[in-house]
Amino acid sequence: MNPSQTSKSIKRQQRKAEKSFVSRHFNAFSVAIVTMAALSMNPAMAQMAAPAKPAEMSAKVQEAFARADKNTDGKLSKEEAAAMPAIAEAFDKADVDKDGFLSKAEFAEVAKE
Repeated sequence: MNPSQTSKSIKRQQRKAEKSFVSRHFNAFSVAIVTMAALSMNPAMAQMAAPAKPAEMSAKVQEAFARADKNTDGKLSKEEAAAMPAIAEAFDKADVDKDGFLSKAEFAEVAKE
């Protein structure tokens, strides 16, 4: 190899390394920007997305759920919810995952209202 070919080869490798560096950092930067934008959109949306955990349920709500859950399967059917008019009325809206039952978390959310 003559000196001019070596110089071209080195420059080519440098350009390739620079492109790789820019590409990696651009992707990381893009992810950071999108994440920041999503978080800053509306803090209330983040709270809505996380249902209450059973441990966070008040004792009163846990007690009401236990009374309504006649077959003790850990979820309320429409028939079980019928004993509580306010819950029965909001059943379809509260059933977020549309499985036909209210989980403890779904029940806690509707009981808050």
